[in-house]
Amino acid sequence: MAHDEPLWLVPAPEGHSPTMGAAAVPDGFRPLDPYDLDAAALAHTPGILVSGMCDQRHLARWREQFDAFLHAGGRMLVNGHVVDPWVTGLPRWRLLEYHGPRDLGITRLASHPVWDGIDVDELLYRSGPYIPRTRDSLEQFGVAGFYGRGYLLDLPEDVTIINGLGPLRAPIDVEMPVGEGRVVVHAGLDLAIFARTPGTTLTRFTDNIRNWLGGAV
Repeated sequence: MAHDEPLWLVPAPEGHSPTMGAAAVPDGFRPLDPYDLDAAALAHTPGILVSGMCDQRHLARWREQFDAFLHAGGRMLVNGHVVDPWVTGLPRWRLLEYHGPRDLGITRLASHPVWDGIDVDELLYRSGPYIPRTRDSLEQFGVAGFYGRGYLLDLPEDVTIINGLGPLRAPIDVEMPVGEGRVVVHAGLDLAIFARTPGTTLTRFTDNIRNWLGGAV
């Protein structure tokens, strides 16, 4: 398999709103609108980062090609709420019943290169740029639940649950093998957005994702 840059599938990659999604392409990724996807793109990448903003019905039209890509050893990191699986066996998303921040905390259940060096306690709250990232300030002014407010259903037997959500530790981040390849599913906001949180361990996400998708780890 070719060892070019990982693909970043995201709608209109040059036209993002800074308030809604990534304003710039993560370092080391090749952005591609999913409507421009073709066989050549899949043939020249070791891995694919899929934004949760993609049209899942369109991606489902590529299920056969995605399955073949993964069976041949490719890697994929899926963000968002999967309701129309575009890879065979991809787990679906379900909303978690929650009543406050305590129900939305993240617990590390297994080590994984994508979350290497990430302090999961920093994932609970997000805030505006003028709120200091101290625990007291975030608890008072931050908003909980951006990382995820749901969990994954219909997990295959050989899945690895990486992170759990809330007291039930419901699976929010998992890895599953597909042939010779691997799929990581994150049932929440795109991880690349968290990577732009200065002063935290979350800035490691970009390097971690790129290295994992590229097969370096």
